[in-house]
Amino acid sequence: MEIKTDKSPILTKTEELCKTILDQPEFTDIKTSIDSFFNNEEAKSIYQNLYSKQQVIRQKQQQGTLTDEEFSEYKQVEEKALTIPEINQFINAQQQMHKIEETIKQYVSKTFQLGRVPEDSDFEAGSCGPSCGCS
Repeated sequence: MEIKTDKSPILTKTEELCKTILDQPEFTDIKTSIDSFFNNEEAKSIYQNLYSKQQVIRQKQQQGTLTDEEFSEYKQVEEKALTIPEINQFINAQQQMHKIEETIKQYVSKTFQLGRVPEDSDFEAGSCGPSCGCS
């Protein structure tokens, strides 16, 4: 199915969904947390350092070359970063956004799979659902 760029019903409803997301009080909190983080140069620098070290740690873990000293050093950087409220709030905001995105994706995927609007019961019995908390 090709979706045209004119105001198709799917695009119209998608825009309505986007507006609904923006109108949620939680979105205001998410946006405030993200803005606070990006306006704090120290927090951004510390977070970027943490993120870089995290990438190195993951790579070394996969290769089996991670030492206890390197992991300990990473944990110290992580602990320092998590003492900064803007970083904690930014991470929480990212997690909240991800949860919203995943819920929407799961509903759309389940709609394609079932050929109907999914019900809560469609996400039960061993299948990962929108409120399972596994993501």
